[in-house]
Amino acid sequence: MPSPKQLVIDTRLSQVSVDYKNDDYIAEQVLPTLLVPKQHGKILENDMSALQPDANGDDKIGMGQRPGIVKAEFQDDMYGTFERAKGVTIHDDEVDADNAEGAPYEVKVTKTNLVTERLLLNREVRVAAICAGVTGTSSPGTKWDQANSTPLTNINAAKFAVKNKIGKRPNYAIVPWEVMEFLKQNADVKSFITGGSTTLVPGVLNIEAFKLIFGVENILVPASSQLAGAMSGAFKSGTLSSVWSDNVTLFWRPNAPMRQAPAFGYTYVWQNAFRGAARSTNGQVITQDYETRERTLYLDARTYSDERKLIDGAAYTLTNVLNSL
Repeated sequence: MPSPKQLVIDTRLSQVSVDYKNDDYIAEQVLPTLLVPKQHGKILENDMSALQPDANGDDKIGMGQRPGIVKAEFQDDMYGTFERAKGVTIHDDEVDADNAEGAPYEVKVTKTNLVTERLLLNREVRVAAICAGVTGTSSPGTKWDQANSTPLTNINAAKFAVKNKIGKRPNYAIVPWEVMEFLKQNADVKSFITGGSTTLVPGVLNIEAFKLIFGVENILVPASSQLAGAMSGAFKSGTLSSVWSDNVTLFWRPNAPMRQAPAFGYTYVWQNAFRGAARSTNGQVITQDYETRERTLYLDARTYSDERKLIDGAAYTLTNVLNSL
């Protein structure tokens, strides 16, 4: 009986996968990665008890007295990472064709980027669903692509909702690319910048301007798309839709993610998965397996991860802000 095959990790391709970026994706910035030493473990995050003051703010102590103890407890909850993987194949004919061009390794890099892209897209879909599923949501009565809409009033209401829930102003806003393009034409937004006029010099309404208008430190503009139906045609084309739809989310997260820092949420990644081989690549590896009879190399992108919403009130989502999307 043949012995079972051992999982072979390609260190170089694993680094290619980790380094791959798509600027249209923002999931990593919404629920940033926390590397954890175990597949499952307790969530280490302080509660909000530090915001509870003493009666009348009285924290005086007498001579020789000990100060009152600030009690901060950890969540009695567990994170659990799951193995996530997508694969791709490389037939010998593809390698031979690439070799003829003098780039024998390029086909592996291209396929690694392809399979990594799918993992990133899947994560984008999951995080977008988490943002859409928060308890605090509302939809503008007048959509932002219609006359007399008031997006700044809607944004302020969302900001106050987060502040009143967790005691912190939201420092991030997610504005999908489609929504941002309509906001640049919105009379309410233009009037804020010009002091009443709706005429603007082209290019004035950039990201830095919107940070000022919204009163948040960071604005994320996702432009990720997903196939909205079956592919068709010789080149397998199809209709695409926005992963983030026309939802705008304001949320709070620490600028430097830490396991003991309250946040809207994190992505937990098992750092020591695959017998420690992923330690230097943020828990993400490329494995390969060659099937001789098929003359085919199987490349798989693998990771152990889980996205978790920790504080529901740390986010507020304005849903369906456009009439045309």
